[in-house]
Amino acid sequence: MESKNETMRENGMLILLAVSPIVIGFFYYVMVQLPVIGMVWMYAAPFTVLYYWGWVATVFRVRFKGFFQSMLWMNGLGIVTLFLYIWQFGLLKEGEQLSVLAVLSQLYTVSLGFITTWIGIILDGSASIESEVMSAGASILTEVVSILLMLAAAAIGYFVGEQQEKKAEQENVTEETLEAEAVFSDRQMEDYELKDAEEAQKQNI
Repeated sequence: MESKNETMRENGMLILLAVSPIVIGFFYYVMVQLPVIGMVWMYAAPFTVLYYWGWVATVFRVRFKGFFQSMLWMNGLGIVTLFLYIWQFGLLKEGEQLSVLAVLSQLYTVSLGFITTWIGIILDGSASIESEVMSAGASILTEVVSILLMLAAAAIGYFVGEQQEKKAEQENVTEETLEAEAVFSDRQMEDYELKDAEEAQKQNI
């Protein structure tokens, strides 16, 4: 029963981590409205979120022990929101969007906007950086770039965590080997001392 409860708690934590970018996106909207702090957070948010997402990958790696499975569970919601965004802003005409889905589709990656907006505009080519209104093509490219950055951060975090685990295992093996050698040396010393004592006893006889 206890193990079942632990599994449920672990799965609950993983679900919370998987949806956390949406929660972060909501608070991002709130934070950027604040004077001074909002400006600082707008610049710092992309790097903070990507670093955090790399750390989340280390948690999923321990749970699933497989790269593609970890990436799917971690980023599945992000991929869904990307398709929602394309549907709402690429396939529907202006004014036909469903407000809830339109907002939800942006929350997952909105905190990366300081970086990805510029990349999307440059890749689109038809949009201008000085323009306050992005074209549909530029906005979709921005969203695609955002998801790719999240995937890249997750992949880096996964492999860094894997390397750290391998390094820790190697250090443990080295420590165990040194301990075994030390025990063996102590036994050798005891054998030598015992032999010396026996030889000394024989000589005395």
